[in-house]
Amino acid sequence: MAAHLAPGGVLVTGFATNRVYSLEEFDDDLAALGLAVESRFATWDLRPMNDDADWAVTVVRAPAP
Repeated sequence: MAAHLAPGGVLVTGFATNRVYSLEEFDDDLAALGLAVESRFATWDLRPMNDDADWAVTVVRAPAP
C-alpha cells in the first residue's frame, strides 16, 4: 500500500483488534515503510480509541517531499 501513496498522501485502514496481527505489529510495519500514524479511532464514526476497542481505524500519512 505504501508504494501507491503519493508523497504526503493519506491511507485510512481499519481492522478488528482481536486478530493475531496486533496494533503494535501494524505500527511497527508502518514505521518500517516510513509511514506515520496520524490518528487512530475505535470506530469508523471516529469514536476515541480506548483499551477495550474491538476495532481500530488508523489514519496513516506518507512522508512529504
